[in-house]
Amino acid sequence: MSRSAPTSGDAAADVEVENTPDYQERVAAHAEHLHQQLSKQEKKKKPAERLSDDRVWKLARQRARSEVRRAMAREKTREVSARAARSAGNAVRSGAHRNRKQLLPWAVMAPYALVGTAVHLTVQHGTVPAAAGMVLVLLLGTVGSLVAWRARLRGRTPERYRAKLHAGMGLGVLWAAVMPLTSSSALAGPFLGLLLATVWLSLSWFREHDHPIPQPRTNSSEEPVAAPTPDTAGDAAGDAARIRGVIQSWTDRVATPNGAVPGSSLLWVSSTGAVDQYRIQLDQTGRITRSQVTAARERIALALDVDENDLSFESAGGPASLMMRHLVTQPSFAYDGPVVLCNGTPISSRWEITPGANVDIVFGTHLDGQSYASYRFITQGSLNSAFILGGMGSGKTRTVEIIAIGLRLLGCYILWLDGQDGASSPLLNEQAHETFDFNMHDRADDRGVREFTTSIETVSKKRNADLKQRPELGGAYTYDPARPPVVGIIDEAHEAFQTQHPSERTYGAKLGAYAVQLRKQGMAFIALSQDYDKTSTFGGDSRLRTALTSSNNLIAMLQPDKSRTGMLPSACPALDTIPDTGFGYLPMQKRPDALWRTFDLGTAPQDTARRWMNHYDPGQLEFDPATTTTAPAEPDSPGTSSGTQAPAGVVRFPGMGGDSTEGAPAEPDAAALSEADQRALAIIQGESQTRSTLAAALGITPQGAGKKLATLTKRGFVVQMEDGRYMAR
Repeated sequence: MSRSAPTSGDAAADVEVENTPDYQERVAAHAEHLHQQLSKQEKKKKPAERLSDDRVWKLARQRARSEVRRAMAREKTREVSARAARSAGNAVRSGAHRNRKQLLPWAVMAPYALVGTAVHLTVQHGTVPAAAGMVLVLLLGTVGSLVAWRARLRGRTPERYRAKLHAGMGLGVLWAAVMPLTSSSALAGPFLGLLLATVWLSLSWFREHDHPIPQPRTNSSEEPVAAPTPDTAGDAAGDAARIRGVIQSWTDRVATPNGAVPGSSLLWVSSTGAVDQYRIQLDQTGRITRSQVTAARERIALALDVDENDLSFESAGGPASLMMRHLVTQPSFAYDGPVVLCNGTPISSRWEITPGANVDIVFGTHLDGQSYASYRFITQGSLNSAFILGGMGSGKTRTVEIIAIGLRLLGCYILWLDGQDGASSPLLNEQAHETFDFNMHDRADDRGVREFTTSIETVSKKRNADLKQRPELGGAYTYDPARPPVVGIIDEAHEAFQTQHPSERTYGAKLGAYAVQLRKQGMAFIALSQDYDKTSTFGGDSRLRTALTSSNNLIAMLQPDKSRTGMLPSACPALDTIPDTGFGYLPMQKRPDALWRTFDLGTAPQDTARRWMNHYDPGQLEFDPATTTTAPAEPDSPGTSSGTQAPAGVVRFPGMGGDSTEGAPAEPDAAALSEADQRALAIIQGESQTRSTLAAALGITPQGAGKKLATLTKRGFVVQMEDGRYMAR
């Protein structure tokens, strides 16, 4: 069986053309016309020499196909040429329009060049004397310059450029006046001088209004610190077309007199594949300011035909300039484990931190991929607190969970006060060393806030005593995994701080007494709040407010209620403009109005966070908080109110009693414990336990066992012996 030979590219194209209805119709019509002509020619021949009608039709069809192909090729060539000409013309017009401000110096000097050239030609090739031509040019140039200045240039020229403009106009008049005296063979010198003078006088203008034609981003030697990887990336031609379209739409709809930002210009800066970055240059003589541009985001998005949630703005380069970022495709913010930086370098172990270092915990990435969003946890060895502001559903809890994983890597001792009665963060309820619950809607029940405050007081007193008794510590805290930082994370902090304290005005005032010493004791607070108000958020205590805000670790997230953000710095954009959950600003850091997004923990965020939490060993305090509620009795003093000594190896606590039961408080009721705590107590009643043995017996983590031991100790069911084991009362 024979096979047909492979066709070339041209043959294949011919076959494709021949299959089109237009080609077939044109061939049929032309073949019929040719058949008529050929038939007339055949009739003029002798009968013996005439071709058959079938042969005539065959020749007509062959010639028709050949001629139609040539005609279609010529049409295609003309069409392509016309399209190329239109494209080139559009590119020239678009380039001239887009760079109209950069071309202004040349537009100013063009009339002088034209007048000077025209008078030169008139004098050299006509009958006008050179002196008369010079006088005419001086007259026309001076009057024309004054008219142009008063009619158009005075109101459009910024003050700092007026002196150079006046010098350029004067130079133009003199140049045009000299041209009648210049011979035709020496024209190169004057024109070169005019060119160099224009460039020299316009250098500062060119620098400020640099506006290159947008091109796709090329590989650069400068790699961003944390560029998000886009899920998909468009081809270079598509990216360039999109960028040109945005710039053209800005010029045609936004920068017009009735547009959202009249008199402005837009310059493409860079693209990451996920985000296009532009620079907006405002008209300094106009009425629009940077804050008004941000407020007009919805109008700008409508004019550019993009989703308003995909636009963000950031101030840059002076009062008349700001950056606009267009989120083209959703970047990947997948969480790949904690990012902790020691002096800017990522670390994987708490033992890599050097004394006096700066340590940042990264929780997100700015949308342009140029930098991280981070919490400066340690500054030169001392701890900093943080304040996370956001309304319900803003992503505060997810953000603090990512920070908590970084705290776990650093070996921090975490206390978690849950303002939603245990429902806010299952991860921290499980993984924190100590957890406390309170109901933010019931300030009368202060149990959780009281117990949290007691734990803070316990650690503060112990660390303060260490500073007095150990001179090698230098009277201040320096990060040491053996003496880990203690971090109190407070959910619904505005409610906790305003809860009434029995002796102080509020618990905010009580915590404020310890807040002034947090840094030197190796302690920090992370407050999650829906309020950021000077009078009420911090329980009326300025010391607590200073401790939480002085380190510039303010994390501002979505908050539609503007009445609750009274202390926000003016550099921070309105929080009701934040696109969605998980986005925010860092208004006290270097980029106060640059939008960032927190990392994405995936479809099973709690499982992902739990896996990373369990990847690192939890830090343990250098002392047991349960044994420091009351110091053990001195050897030469009574251990109880009855004057009896405590048995060797046992630490006595108030209410434990001595050998006499007279006056002792009632025995605690085990029925008040949860089922899990009752199981732990039953195991301890059978045999003394350590944290690790109790964890193994219950099948839970050591930190979970530590929580249960702390609960049982506080409620008087167990005591700790000197060897570290816990025994039942």
